[in-house]
Amino acid sequence: MVVRASDSVVGLLVDSTNDRVLLVRQHRAAMVRKDNPDGLITELAAGRFDVELGPKALLVKEAREEAGITLSEDDVELVNVGAPMALSAGVLTERTYGGIVFIRPEQIGEGEVGYGVMDEGESISRVWMSIPEFTSPNTQHDDWRVWAMAQFLARRRLEERLAKRTDVDHSFWDYPPL
Repeated sequence: MVVRASDSVVGLLVDSTNDRVLLVRQHRAAMVRKDNPDGLITELAAGRFDVELGPKALLVKEAREEAGITLSEDDVELVNVGAPMALSAGVLTERTYGGIVFIRPEQIGEGEVGYGVMDEGESISRVWMSIPEFTSPNTQHDDWRVWAMAQFLARRRLEERLAKRTDVDHSFWDYPPL
């Protein structure tokens, strides 16, 4: 069986000023189970290509709707050289673009709850997590995309720290810097 689904975009919203990331928490029917009767999941701001937008523009739209973050396309950096990735190549046709955004304090709207598109039945709240907690191998994430972006951010921060050191042989990085 193949499940046909439109492609999507997810975005990691990083507040470097306060050393934290912004995730969103909402109800997802597919997550309802005995140990999660409300189907709540903490995930990245995300959306489907049900409108005619490119990945950066869609992420700008979704960050505003789901998290109250005001962005421009110039703020968005696409990961994986801008190419989408399969979520479950054996079942889903959906591919996802990933983006990372380093948000500034003036881009963050007021309030922690009440986000989402009400006509779509969304009731979304913000979840702030410290970067060390988010990237820790001991932190459990609910979504593969969240886990993957945590690994991406951890690697990026390691590369930035190593790039500043003169006592490290940088030749082992055999790919272009981020």
